[in-house]
Amino acid sequence: MSADSYNDQNLEYALRHRLFIGNRDKWHDHVTRKYLLDLQLKVAVVEQGILLPPIRFEANGSFYGGVFDRNFRFVGGYLKKTDPTYRDGGTVSVAYAPKDMIVLQEEVIFGGMMMGHFGHFILECLNRYWYFIKNPQDKRRVVFVVHWGVMWHGLTDWIKAFLQFVDIDESRILIIDRPTLFKKIIVPDQSLYLNDGYCKEYVSIYDHIIKRAQQSVIETLSSDQSVVESLSATASVDITPPPCKIAQ
Repeated sequence: MSADSYNDQNLEYALRHRLFIGNRDKWHDHVTRKYLLDLQLKVAVVEQGILLPPIRFEANGSFYGGVFDRNFRFVGGYLKKTDPTYRDGGTVSVAYAPKDMIVLQEEVIFGGMMMGHFGHFILECLNRYWYFIKNPQDKRRVVFVVHWGVMWHGLTDWIKAFLQFVDIDESRILIIDRPTLFKKIIVPDQSLYLNDGYCKEYVSIYDHIIKRAQQSVIETLSSDQSVVESLSATASVDITPPPCKIAQ
């Protein structure tokens, strides 16, 4: 479904139903606005790249931290608008002077922010994964920093499962909690800017995950002979549910 048709359906639904809206003009802007961004995503290669974990936030809720070059110029972190100077509500894009720094002579890929909240994770933390889908042969380790604005309980099983769907197994995951200088950092662009919109690559991430999840289910069922026999026995049985009756 295109962004235009999706917005048209939203508006059509609203016109056919009673909605309680605090600000009609603001709501109308949200449901008719085009969120699909026409951006050509790039991949930055940062020699002697510096990764600074997010620390202390400003009064407006923005954080210091991200990926920087050797001169502490910002390359990537977490932006909510395509304008990198916009800082508000959880953005991570400002350098700070570290007291000390770990040095690792290793080439790594910046995977972005880690958030322990399921909803925030699937909405905001997957937006650089388009790179791994397009470059499955790149097996370098993937570095993440924890976004302290959202709860964090470590690498839970469900986080590992999402990463495995884009072929990032646990052995490649590196959580950085101290300022670190790397030989090289590969930084894929964000495909989502929460306050502006999303790129077509953002949608492809979820399409890929859905296909991998379906494949995983099929492989699991196929390997379980008892399930195969059960499905074979019921293959000729009509299991169509009765029509749903909606109370008037």
